[in-house]
Amino acid sequence: MHDTGAGIARDVLPRIFDRSSPQGDRRGHGLGLAVCHAIVTALGGRIELESTPGQGTAARVVLPEASGTHEPRKDAVREAPATGRRGSVLVIDDEPLIVKMLAAVLGGSTT
Repeated sequence: MHDTGAGIARDVLPRIFDRSSPQGDRRGHGLGLAVCHAIVTALGGRIELESTPGQGTAARVVLPEASGTHEPRKDAVREAPATGRRGSVLVIDDEPLIVKMLAAVLGGSTT
């Protein structure tokens, strides 16, 4: 993926996957990159970034090749209870479209 945005300053790039932003920093970076990085590295992969301030950023996710077929463990797959809902999921996001999409996927409401 490549964008044509503002790019990432060289002094910020080494900390781009950190889980925290500077106090009061509201420029749009937060946990998203840290979560992506954690998922990709847990799968044995890596995220490569190239960025030039004023010209944009390119990101590449590299994952190891799958070895054979993957069968889910029998104990990891459970049938949903037939009695209906048994829990709640709280979704908080500053993008109303994201909240609506997740509510639709989860079968809930946005109230």
